Amino acid sequence: MINFKQVSRVALGALVLGFCAAPSCTALPASETMIVLQTDLSLPKDVDRLTIQVLVRGDQRHFNEFTKLGTDDTLKIPASIGLTLDSGTDASTPVTFRVTAFQGVKARVLREVVTTIPKDRLVALKLPIQWLCWEDLPLDQDGKAISNCDANQTCIAGTCTDNKVDSTTLEDYSAANVFGGGTGTGDGTCFDTAPCFDDADSHRTVDAPTSTDGKCTITPPEALGDVNVAIRVATAGICGSTGCFVPIDARSELGWQADGKTIKLPTAVCDRIAAGKASGVSITPVRTGCALKTSGVPTCGPWSSAGKPSSTTMAAKPIGLAFGQPSPVSIAVRSGNVYWTNSGAFDQSTKGSVNRIAIDGGSPTQELAEQAYPSAIAVDDTATHIAWSNTVDKTVVHRTLAGKVDVTLTLPGAVAPSGLTFLGSDLLVTAQTGNAVFQLFSDSAPAKTIASTGQLSPYRVVTDGKFAFWSNEGTAGTQTGSIVMHDLGDMLQDTVISGQEVPRNLTLQTSPGGTTAVFWANLAPDIASDKAPRKGTIHRATITGGTMTPDTGWYPDLQDQPLGIFVDGNAPNRVYWTNHRTGEVWQVENDGTKAHMIASGQNNPGALVVDAENVYWVNEGTKGVKDGSIMRLVKEK
Repeated sequence: MINFKQVSRVALGALVLGFCAAPSCTALPASETMIVLQTDLSLPKDVDRLTIQVLVRGDQRHFNEFTKLGTDDTLKIPASIGLTLDSGTDASTPVTFRVTAFQGVKARVLREVVTTIPKDRLVALKLPIQWLCWEDLPLDQDGKAISNCDANQTCIAGTCTDNKVDSTTLEDYSAANVFGGGTGTGDGTCFDTAPCFDDADSHRTVDAPTSTDGKCTITPPEALGDVNVAIRVATAGICGSTGCFVPIDARSELGWQADGKTIKLPTAVCDRIAAGKASGVSITPVRTGCALKTSGVPTCGPWSSAGKPSSTTMAAKPIGLAFGQPSPVSIAVRSGNVYWTNSGAFDQSTKGSVNRIAIDGGSPTQELAEQAYPSAIAVDDTATHIAWSNTVDKTVVHRTLAGKVDVTLTLPGAVAPSGLTFLGSDLLVTAQTGNAVFQLFSDSAPAKTIASTGQLSPYRVVTDGKFAFWSNEGTAGTQTGSIVMHDLGDMLQDTVISGQEVPRNLTLQTSPGGTTAVFWANLAPDIASDKAPRKGTIHRATITGGTMTPDTGWYPDLQDQPLGIFVDGNAPNRVYWTNHRTGEVWQVENDGTKAHMIASGQNNPGALVVDAENVYWVNEGTKGVKDGSIMRLVKEK
């Protein structure tokens, strides 16, 4: 944790303020107000910068800015920052305390309290950085956040409330009540949010809270007994394998309180769910490793100064970057960002979208909304352009990320595009309904037909710049699919591996000398029964001298609707794939050995990509339901 030093007291007009921060303040004087910073968010994912201002009658007397949060050499939270009143100073002088939390350039949370520093007392002024107050706040010309509340109000638990606080009502400061029973040096306890709510055996999703008579309430199942409560959100908060959660403090005016057989929540919880900013509420029983979450038990995480998780360390699990997505289909990773398409429903032709989020999480950026069932997505090697295929309106959108400049392209014959990939600044595009593969030019020149004769439902396409490879799905239930290797310099030179059963995604293994192998997954769908035996297959073909040679028996184990597949370009060149029907993610060594499942319980996993550190995939979710997700899993060493 960053070390703070006592700052010499300086006369500041009528008020004399001194500044120190626990745990470095070993002797805390009376006549002092300790600003207590707490949060239910994840740092630095949701908040990466913090400012603290102290003003007297509008005159700034103190300012601190913390530009990095949540690591060993930066500010950790919870934190206590003390401001003292010198003897002889008028104790009735009103002081404005202003805490602003930022995410990048955006001001996210603003807490402002006007109070006095009491004489002969050491009090705690809690200024929690809460998700219920997490908004896009406007900035003035000086970069100062402007409250969304009216004058003389501040956001508390999502509600605009009078910002004046009577200092006589503030509780005495106790480090133990801030740092989970410890001193702020990691010797306290904390609440391990994601593992507690990811536990499928105990986690419950309760019905949507009921808002009546100004109250927001839920009724937990009686069998659970004492419970912890969290708001389910899409990307903010503390994310685990099954969702992103914002834990709510128990027995707190800013959290939840028992009200007979019901639990009374902050009214803003119901408001945010109704506005679509949260998907609901989850509860989990209090148990070993998951004690009751209160304001005195802060959340666990790299940002926490309280302590380490008391629960047993869990095996590596995937972390969700974004939940509540409407049918995500395709995914790409470039330059620290994950891009994906949400197709929406096929009969709602303008409900799709193209999205981006940092690989460490945060707030997603919607590149473009109202897309017509976007399917495949691609990002060029320089991460300056993206492109996607809109199946319903039969267009391909080529976007220059700088300036958000879009060029809309169409295929000859107005056929629907399916797969695409960048070829330099141009695009290779497959058309399932047109049984053809085209090259589309970024300058909108007429499209070039790469292949048409003999193609049967071409689905996805990849390239190494010299060759193009695509999958022909063929006809479901038959072995009429194929993998095609096409020489872009010799339009007549094709190598075809036929006899495949619904091959969809494919991926290349490359070396400095060129492509050495192509891998693909045969979906082999069997929709007769959910309990039907596994029939899908994973294949590899080596590339030598411009031809493909299938490696018969390279990996013989049958899979259950393998869909996404990707070969890791980093040693040891493992191959990863998703099994759509059984919710599994698998890996195998390049030689076909040591195959094992690395994730289970996924919600219809589909497209998959890999970078140097992580494996990413989309959980397509349920059709017509916003329960898809974007997942990330740290690769095994």
